[in-house]
Amino acid sequence: MNNLESDRFIRQAIKTIFLSGVISEAVKQFQDSIDRANLIATQKLLKDFSSTVIDDNQGIIGEISFNAYGRFQDMKNVQWNFKKPPVDELEKWISVKGISNFAWIAGYEKTGRVPSESLAMKKIAWAISHSMQNGDAAKNRKGRSWYNKTKVRIMNNIAEKISKEINILLVNKMASSISGTGEVTF
Repeated sequence: MNNLESDRFIRQAIKTIFLSGVISEAVKQFQDSIDRANLIATQKLLKDFSSTVIDDNQGIIGEISFNAYGRFQDMKNVQWNFKKPPVDELEKWISVKGISNFAWIAGYEKTGRVPSESLAMKKIAWAISHSMQNGDAAKNRKGRSWYNKTKVRIMNNIAEKISKEINILLVNKMASSISGTGEVTF
């Protein structure tokens, strides 16, 4: 078998694997990893994934993309540089997450009622900001890795599938050259 035929086999194997849905399967694996790491404040990150398969003269490329902020969720350490995080930014985050996701708001334990949503957001944001004032909360944060481990698992899975597909193509090629007929199925 010459190099041109070998390249054709590899290209056909990759094309078969990519078109069989391995890229959309990989997107699902990334989304499951985010869910398992409990990184979902909103559904935005999960819905942000897109994927394409490009087949041109240069080769076949499977591409998965998402907004870069998703990778920040994967960082092992977050530092506040010994400053309090800005209360107004925390208020925006609380607004997106929803006040109902916070179990307790200081000063309202007796009545159980919060006078206004904006006041509750301010109190929650202030409490979070001041709890992180000295940087200890950020230093002790454990990373919830979702990207790197999942990417390696996906790449290994794709490589294994491509290798199996090449083996099938080679066996079929050998079978057809020996018998002159055709295809071997498994």
